[in-house]
Amino acid sequence: MVFGFDPRKLVEEDKEDKKKEVKEAVDSVLSFEEEAEKNEAFIRNQSNISNAFDNAFKAIREHKFKKKYGEDKYIDEKLKEDPEYRDSRKFSEAENKEHFRKEMESMQGLMSGVKYDWATGNIIYPEEDKLNENQKKFFKKGKYKTLASEAGETDTEEDPIFKTVQGDDTFIYTESKGIPFENEVGITEQRRLEKRKNI
Repeated sequence: MVFGFDPRKLVEEDKEDKKKEVKEAVDSVLSFEEEAEKNEAFIRNQSNISNAFDNAFKAIREHKFKKKYGEDKYIDEKLKEDPEYRDSRKFSEAENKEHFRKEMESMQGLMSGVKYDWATGNIIYPEEDKLNENQKKFFKKGKYKTLASEAGETDTEEDPIFKTVQGDDTFIYTESKGIPFENEVGITEQRRLEKRKNI
């Protein structure tokens, strides 16, 4: 044995080297993930900015079109683009004012409590219990009033029941919930219908 040589010291140095390698590998992975996260945030931010510019330019183009060709032509083109666009020409002035008043009320407080994180480009919404009724509808969070709930309807869906008819309006008992043709008689019925189509 060589004087001054301790195998335990060699093992400890080897363990320390392995720990350093693992730490360097973890640090490199973390730095890579941080860089990827920064890139994603930058791309999201660019996308948000691009969408905002697109919407702004579209609004400017629509305004110029409306100014150049008049409101009637503008509404006609808007209806071609979006059939559900509200044609104000079909309503009286009082009805239009009432409609726009309701629209403004539905947007009231929409952005209260909403923050924008400039570093990541994310929009930070308030917690669900702090959202007002308009925010719940717009962000589709929590329970909010819908036309169906105001009319007293429930959101429970009933499964349809399918019956197969054969011949002179006589029923073969093939009730099924959900998928038609799911039982054996239904499968034969499906094959019979397929044969009819091929003839």
